[in-house]
Amino acid sequence: MSKGLCELYGLPVAELKQLLGQDLEADRVTLMEIHGDVARSTHSWQRPGVAEFSAKQQAISLAKATVSLSKLDLFNEDSLFLTDPQAIAASFPQILACYGDDYQLNNGLLAPFYERGELRGLVAVENLNPALNLDFNDLIELTADFVGAKVAGKNLKEQRDTDVLTKLNDRHPYLAKLNFYQKSQTSRTVGVAFMDLNGLKKANDEPGHDAGDKILIAAGNLISQAFGRDYVYRVGGDEFVVLDDQSSRTEFESHCAAFEKALTQPASPSISIGAEWCPDSHYLREAVERADRKMRRQKKDFYK
Repeated sequence: MSKGLCELYGLPVAELKQLLGQDLEADRVTLMEIHGDVARSTHSWQRPGVAEFSAKQQAISLAKATVSLSKLDLFNEDSLFLTDPQAIAASFPQILACYGDDYQLNNGLLAPFYERGELRGLVAVENLNPALNLDFNDLIELTADFVGAKVAGKNLKEQRDTDVLTKLNDRHPYLAKLNFYQKSQTSRTVGVAFMDLNGLKKANDEPGHDAGDKILIAAGNLISQAFGRDYVYRVGGDEFVVLDDQSSRTEFESHCAAFEKALTQPASPSISIGAEWCPDSHYLREAVERADRKMRRQKKDFYK
């Protein structure tokens, strides 16, 4: 095993694939994650001069592959080395269709990885140098195991940080962002909006909690459409906060105006909002508190 491959572990996935590709003198190393019957490229490295095709590999149907990826463990201790270009083309027609006529795939080394016994993806190395004195299968199997652990860890983090009902960021990443900006040496501008649903208790008490859940989901979708899903956090039962650290003040105020206009549409949920512009993210907590107070004044007016 080369020195580079001995240093694989502890690296980010992107650097790991680059190192693997360089050591195997390959054209490309791709991480394909699998959800149901569809695979998509989530990380890709290619040597200089080789075109990048990951954008075209976002909806690869496994049903059209003549090699069953779920049965790769029948080959070479959980990996498969294909060396016949015609067999590769016949086995993975969608992959080859992405490349066009300018790229010839002469060999491919594949290794799957699993999460709780379920196939979750594979690592693919294309056009490696077969003359190298290396155990290709062992190397890629170890790499796939490592990448699989990284992907599983990412999925666990997403589950921890995502609100189960609305699929938005939950309170944990919200508090993490507040703490980050409080301690950061650099400062950013942040658009802050604090929101609270009106009448949710009544919806839960009368039609029932299913009706209340539908209102919360609709509210989350409406807020996401106006401000962008990445910046929206569900921080309480019926409370949402927007922390937009990418938009200018003009853009943020435009988002607020679009949101308030959306609230006037028929069947839109009733939401009180308080918006605040924070020119210095070191004081983000204070800006959130001001936005909260504005929201509560609007909510008080609503119930009057």
